[in-house]
Order: sequence, then C-alpha cells, then structure tokens
Amino acid sequence: MKLHGTFLMLIFLMVTVRMNGQFVVDPISGCDTVTVKFTPFITNQQLLNRLYRIRWEFEPDTSYTTDALNPKAPVYYTYSSVGEYLPRMIVIDTNNQEQIFPGNSKITVYETPSAAFVIHDSLTGTFVREYVHEVPFEEDLIYRWIIGDSVMPPGTDRYLNVYKSEGLYRVGLIVESTIGHCVDTAFRSDRVLDDLSAPNFFSPNEDGMNDQWLVRSNGRTTYRVKIFARTGTLVFQAETPIITWDGRNMSGQKMSAGIYYYIIEPVRNATIYRKTGFFYLLM
Repeated sequence: MKLHGTFLMLIFLMVTVRMNGQFVVDPISGCDTVTVKFTPFITNQQLLNRLYRIRWEFEPDTSYTTDALNPKAPVYYTYSSVGEYLPRMIVIDTNNQEQIFPGNSKITVYETPSAAFVIHDSLTGTFVREYVHEVPFEEDLIYRWIIGDSVMPPGTDRYLNVYKSEGLYRVGLIVESTIGHCVDTAFRSDRVLDDLSAPNFFSPNEDGMNDQWLVRSNGRTTYRVKIFARTGTLVFQAETPIITWDGRNMSGQKMSAGIYYYIIEPVRNATIYRKTGFFYLLM
C-alpha cells in the first residue's frame, strides 16, 4: 500500500513538532526566553478557499494579524516570561467572518536556576575546601561539581574536596532543573594555601567560644605535637593532621590556667614547617 505525500508530511510534523489544533507550534517549551514558530496547518479545503487573514493570539493582550497577501506564512513570537501559555489562531475569511482554533497544548517557559556557589574554609585544614550552592530554587536540582578538568558524578548542593598541595584551582558547578531541564554553569578560582598557625590563647570553659586550642594547618600533613606546662612537664602529645587540644592532660584531667609551650613538627620531615611558641590557657 502506498502512502500519499501529504500523509507522510503529516506524520513527520506530528513526530517532530506539536500539532496545536489547526496549526503547528515549534518548540513547545524552553528556558527563560523562547522564540516559537507558528505555522498554519489548515486541512479544510473550503476554509482555505475563503482564507483572507489569520490573527494570532499568543498570550493575553498580545496578538498579530498576518498580511492578506500571504496569510499562511509562519509567524514567530518570543515568550520572555516564565509561565504557561495557550495560543489561539483566528481565521478570517473573505467575508470578514472569524473562526477560532484554540491550541490544544500549552507552551511552557521554565526558569533556569543559578549555579552561583560560595567557598568555605574548613576547620579541618586549608587543603580541605567546601563548596556550597547558595541560590535556593523551588524545584529539585541535579548537581555536578567540576574540580579542575574533572566533572564529578551527580551529587548534592555541597561538595567537600581535599587537595594534595597548595595552588590556584578552577572549580565549577553545573545545575540542571528536573522539570524543564534548564541548565546553568558557574566557575570560580580557589587559591589553596599551605599554613601552620597557632592561636595565642584559648579558654576551655565550655561557653562555646574558643573552647579548643585549634592550630590551622593544611589538614593533610601528619604532625607531631607536644605541649608543655610552664614547669617543663609534658602534658599532651599526639600525631595527627588536625591539631587541637581541649585543655586536658593525657590522663583526662583539666589543666590550670597559665602559659604553655608547644612544639609542632611534621612526622616525616621535621625541617619543614616546624613551629614552636607559647599560648595562654584562660578560664
């Protein structure tokens, strides 16, 4: 059985675009700003014979009337606001009579989420960086973080990365809405520095402020730390990449207020970033 050319064209149009009553709409959705092509697809021969003009109603209070010389010519309209729209085609015949063809499918303009994110320092070390998506969005989002040239698998709105060395790193985020699949990408430069700096006081009185003597380090290098009382007695020692002391000796007893001396040196190479000094334990 042979299919006529007109029928084949109809099948093609129904697959690639959306039939909207007696007209074709392409595309039917998009993100933020969408330019839509409207094409008449009038199959009634009597209506075609009497066709004079076509008035398109794209959205409330916005319409366009075609030229009488070429009323079947496609028209274009740009939707620039997020929302749903139901266009109409009004056919005007030679007797100035109107026949309305409402659309049977909506045109949807979706909002694109912002991929802007912030960079947080981590208390666990300068090589440990936390990246957090900062712009709330009503829909669920798909997050893909970019570290250097590597795109991470889909994850959450925050990403924790541990660098191996200091340097300037390129970080990015791709966000995609689950409805409409609108995508945005943002990039930032993150300068990661090695560091070893100790506070000169802390107050372990459990008031929630400065309760720990926390040394800022890269969070990756393992250090040997020793803390001595003013008398020279060793009160605390540890080997750890995260250096902190709660003011108790190795038996768990609280130490008294006063001046304490510390030695911090890497376990593997004591000549690099070795640090000594004093700090005050306050109550």
